[in-house]
Amino acid sequence: MQSAPLVSIIIPNFNSQKYLRETILSVIGQTYKNWELIIVDDHSTDNSIKMIEEFTKSDPRVTMLKTIKNSGGPATPRNIGLEHASGDYIAFLDSDDTWFQDKLSVQIEYMLRENSKFSATMRNTFHYQDEQKNQVEPNLKLKVFSYKRLLNKNLVNTSSVILHRDLTQNLKFDTANKFIAIEDYDYWLKLLEQNEIQLLIFQFETLNYRITGENISGAKFAMSKKFLYVLKKHGEDYISLIYHFFTYGFLSIIYLIKKR
Repeated sequence: MQSAPLVSIIIPNFNSQKYLRETILSVIGQTYKNWELIIVDDHSTDNSIKMIEEFTKSDPRVTMLKTIKNSGGPATPRNIGLEHASGDYIAFLDSDDTWFQDKLSVQIEYMLRENSKFSATMRNTFHYQDEQKNQVEPNLKLKVFSYKRLLNKNLVNTSSVILHRDLTQNLKFDTANKFIAIEDYDYWLKLLEQNEIQLLIFQFETLNYRITGENISGAKFAMSKKFLYVLKKHGEDYISLIYHFFTYGFLSIIYLIKKR
């Protein structure tokens, strides 16, 4: 690999003490060492702040920031993280997910090889601890997404995303309430559209995505409505809205069938 660029990792946190330690340890345990971890707390009322402070004292690469008040979703914490990030690359990680130990080293290597500024990967979905994985099994398969193609459905795992910081200039996550749980999809579309680039999704897993009753993006009907909000925001006409809505529904059904 070329000289290892600095990666800024952003974790939004709100009352995540149940899983947060495991999430942070998956970053500290990376085989790739040139990173900074920015944890942005959204006015937690549990013991997660004390937990984060333990890590900031033991590892100078870990920093905690705080929102002025609870924002109700991850958009504001991510925006704060972006404002304070100093890395060449930005990576996102949710507070209940974990990374495979070689996630950063493999994905950065593949991005540099493909000259990619925006990439994501597949994920390992798990319910129980013994279903977690910790080693990337890389392959040469990848899928390429343009702005138009990604309009059909959000296939981006947020905790897998790594992007070049140049793409984030003047771009923020939408903090409006109606975009909660889909603000990431809106952000990926803005990145593709405004920078006129493509997204590469490498077809190998790099993270463990935890299924809990607390996942805020799970309700399919509610997500369908939010999907339409995003499409309207991006200027799609009614014919396009109908087309993309039914495409979204069809792809969701295919996804559920494959998961059985």
